[in-house]
Amino acid sequence: MGSLETGGNSDREKNTAVVAAPSVTIVGDSTPSVFFECLDEANVADGLVPRFLVVEYTGDRPPTNPDAGEPPSKALVDGVVTLAAIVQKMAAQQQFIQVGHTPEADALLGEFDARVDNIINIAGREEVIRQAWNRAYLNVLKVASLIAVGTSPSRPVVTEEHARWAITLVERSVHTILNRFDRGEVGGGDASKAEARVRQAIEKSLRLKPEQRAKDELRIPLAMREGPYIPFSYLSNEVKRVQPFKDKSHLLKATLEEMVKSALLIKLTTSEAQSRFKVRTGDVFTLGPEWK
Repeated sequence: MGSLETGGNSDREKNTAVVAAPSVTIVGDSTPSVFFECLDEANVADGLVPRFLVVEYTGDRPPTNPDAGEPPSKALVDGVVTLAAIVQKMAAQQQFIQVGHTPEADALLGEFDARVDNIINIAGREEVIRQAWNRAYLNVLKVASLIAVGTSPSRPVVTEEHARWAITLVERSVHTILNRFDRGEVGGGDASKAEARVRQAIEKSLRLKPEQRAKDELRIPLAMREGPYIPFSYLSNEVKRVQPFKDKSHLLKATLEEMVKSALLIKLTTSEAQSRFKVRTGDVFTLGPEWK
C-alpha cells in the first residue's frame, strides 16, 4: 500500500501526518464553451485530459424538478452508512479488499481492452486520438469497480452490467473530447474558433422550427424560415458578441469565404438570392457537399 509523504514545516505542530494509500478525485462543473476553450492538444498529449471523465448535456433546458431537495431514501442512507463503516474499519487496520470480476465481465472488459489497443494502433501519428484513448481501459476498470463497491461494499464483484455501463460512460467521454477537436471547438487560433462558432450558429438555425425562426431578433427573412438557408444577417447577429468575433468586424466575412472555398457552404449568387427570397441586399448561404 503506497503512502504520500508530507513536506516539512519549521513549526512541527503544523506538519500533517503521512497519508496512506492516497486517492484524489476532482469533480468540476463548467459551461461547455469555457471548458473546451481551455483545452488544446498539449492537454491531451500530456495525459491530463484523458484522466478526466467528461459528461456533457446537449439537450434543451429541462423543466424545474419538483422533487429537488427531497431527503434520500432510507435504503440509500443505510447503504452509505454501511460503506462508511467498512471503509473506516479497513483504514484503521490498513487493509483493502480486492474487487473481483465475473467471467462475463472479464470477457467484456477484455474485448474492450483489445478494441482500444486497435484504435490506438491504427491512429498512427494522430497523437490526440492515441492519448484520448490511452487511459480508457483503466478508466473503465475504475468506474466498474466503484459501481461494484457501491453495490456490495463487503464483497465487491464487477458484473457484466457494471462493465457495460462503465464502457458506455468512458466511450462517451472520449468521443465528446474528440468530436470537439474534429469541429475545431477547442483552444486554438482565431480561424478554427471562428469556424466552430459559425458552425454552432448554423446548426442552431437548422434545429429551429419555422415558428421559432420567425422571431424578429433572429433576423431571418420570412422567405427563409423553411429550408437550409442561412442569411448573413442571422449569422452576424449570432456571433457579434462572442469571441473571437468581438471587435473584429471583418472576421465573419473572412470565415464564411474560407468555408465556401472548402465546400462547407455554398453562397447563393445575388440574382439567385433576389429571385428566390426577394432580398435586395445581404448574402445567403446553404450547406455545401463537405458539410458534416
